Amino acid sequence: MSKIFLYKDGERVGVLQNCSSVQWLEHYQSAGEVKIVAAPTERNKELLTPGTRLYNADSDTSAVIVETEVQAGEDKALIVLADIASAILDERVVLWRRLVTNIETGMYTLLRENLRGLPLSLAEPKGFTESTETELDWGSVLDAVETLATVSGLGFKVCFDPMTAAETFEVYKGTDRSTPGEDYVGSFSTALGNVDAFTLRQGVIDYKNVAIVVGEGAPVTVSLGNVPAEARRELFVNAQNLRREETEASYEQLLRSRGREALAEHLRTFEIECEINQNNMRFGQDYFLGDCLPIRLDEHGIAVAARVASVQHVYETEGNRTLITLDDFRLEEAP
Repeated sequence: MSKIFLYKDGERVGVLQNCSSVQWLEHYQSAGEVKIVAAPTERNKELLTPGTRLYNADSDTSAVIVETEVQAGEDKALIVLADIASAILDERVVLWRRLVTNIETGMYTLLRENLRGLPLSLAEPKGFTESTETELDWGSVLDAVETLATVSGLGFKVCFDPMTAAETFEVYKGTDRSTPGEDYVGSFSTALGNVDAFTLRQGVIDYKNVAIVVGEGAPVTVSLGNVPAEARRELFVNAQNLRREETEASYEQLLRSRGREALAEHLRTFEIECEINQNNMRFGQDYFLGDCLPIRLDEHGIAVAARVASVQHVYETEGNRTLITLDDFRLEEAP
């Protein structure tokens, strides 16, 4: 089991002891959580209280205890729930309305102007160029940061210094390890035995490839490429709320744009879920949170790239496990 250090009021007060289970969950683009099952000893009841900070030697962030529960009876235990440090951003409200263009700059500005006493310093920007046009107003700072992370592919975390107990908010970006090159470390593959299970879904239940857009005047037809007559799957799009522009051509362009938007909501479905293990490549050594990795389902001739969205370290008396959650699957050309 990893060492979990305990801090109160910025001072280290001990190490977690008499514990049967720790589940430490971190996300790339949101806050995470921790659950501990420990013996209800007098020491644990004294140290494991709301507000105590936990630092995991396998991580670079910390968690703060938010709730404890003592269970009596035959299976007596002390249940401890904690939030990963970035959850503290939920304690502040965004006090302005602003259009964000550069994501990294927007995140740091968001915190700098809304911390109001939160004990966080800000890391030096790395110069990420991801951009958007997202308007932020009110809501929590955490919600706003999560929104910017989701639209950009960037991640964020609150790093913990175990020597000083200081915390620093940092915007970061996972490494693309999906193709051979300097950052490539291998692949997860059914042939290599490091993909334990997977689910592959493909469907055309709601698929449409031709939109009939009706506005003012004659209908406009928009299609996904050159669709043969026998393969047409038509969708009616009501665009009568669109008003004519100065020219007929500009109005038709508006109708076509509305048709393409409608078809984008009725594409073929292609979804993958898979479970990977640590046999050939290990988290924290070969790849990290936010990295993009290659996944090969060899018997189906499918290759995808997927992002490491979450990691859960599970420490139990019978052994340790690392559970990885993937998202943002991108279909690649199979080798």
